[in-house]
Amino acid sequence: MMRFPKTFAEAQAQISSIQNRLSELRTHVDVWRYPVTSQHAQEWLYAPATHTPRTALLLTAGVHGIEGYVGLGVLDVFVREFLPRLDERTVGVAIVPMVNPWGMEHMQRTNAQHVDLNRNFLTDPAAFDPEFNPDYQRLRPFLAPDRPVSPTDMSLFWARVLRVLLGTGLKSLRNATMLGQYSDPKGLLYGGDKVQPETRAFMEGLDTLLSNYEHLVHIDIHTGYGPRHEMLIIFPHEDRRSLETLRTRYAYPRVVKTSGGEFYQTQGSLGSYVYRRAQEQHPGKEPCVTSLEFGTFGNSTPASLRSLRALVLHNQLQHHGVQYPVQYPHVRERILREFRELFMPSEPAWYEHALERARQGLQGLLTGEQLIAIPEHRSGHHA
Repeated sequence: MMRFPKTFAEAQAQISSIQNRLSELRTHVDVWRYPVTSQHAQEWLYAPATHTPRTALLLTAGVHGIEGYVGLGVLDVFVREFLPRLDERTVGVAIVPMVNPWGMEHMQRTNAQHVDLNRNFLTDPAAFDPEFNPDYQRLRPFLAPDRPVSPTDMSLFWARVLRVLLGTGLKSLRNATMLGQYSDPKGLLYGGDKVQPETRAFMEGLDTLLSNYEHLVHIDIHTGYGPRHEMLIIFPHEDRRSLETLRTRYAYPRVVKTSGGEFYQTQGSLGSYVYRRAQEQHPGKEPCVTSLEFGTFGNSTPASLRSLRALVLHNQLQHHGVQYPVQYPHVRERILREFRELFMPSEPAWYEHALERARQGLQGLLTGEQLIAIPEHRSGHHA
């Protein structure tokens, strides 16, 4: 039975299972450990190619902490159903099950310093610019109120967001809430004022991997954006191939890029960094860098605003607590439940759809990169 862990202890057990499966199927497995807090390390499970290293296949989860619980379920699918079909003579496999282990343990998207790591992959110190994203600075009173959550904030959110939309427009709101920002350490999508330990650890591991292979395929796993019960395969805007080319090559219909209006663009993203770094290490070679994004609330305007409400109220709760916590104990529980629902849905059928889409996407990507053959009869697959 495929497993999606619900607690940090279950996640750790799942990682041990993934490591054991890797050891059963590959000649040699190394574990690279990079300490990132006093109690956490970013671990890389690495099974090198045994004969002629050509392609490094890198799979990552938990960049956004809490999203890694679904990510571990997808990694479980990979090691059970796709890993046996790879040629270990030429394909090395690296799995980073928890890029942000503190975030996973504490059910947060950020690290312990409240930094969104997917806005932190910047190599130029000047890029940590407090003046970046003026839309966020204008909308900060709405996005990051400096006060405890009141019992009426959840219901009044709709009137407040309508006032923002009428005043600044949808484009400004999208920029404010998607690009990232470097001015407000207690705000949404804070990218930090310097490279974080988790980011630096990943950069080091990536360079070690790239030094041994001429081609990179990277698959990162996220939840929370896109149509419910669907999965997007997202390519960074640095990838110059057309959407038609990508959809055909990888035999998957829901392919988007972080440009052209189909998906939001960010600064300091992991995917853009990996793509550029792979090209720097191997000029003239085109890496395949992707994210699998599993939709939860949906992509309609009301669903998108519900997602924003979950993020805003959760952030406000983390920094300022709840007004009248004794009289209104349900406020905290409701905010935490809604935040978790955004990234770890409670509906069992959601996970069945996620497994189906994950298999379809992994099959398309690995076949398109000529790492596995055209589909064989798949026995023993269950949701």
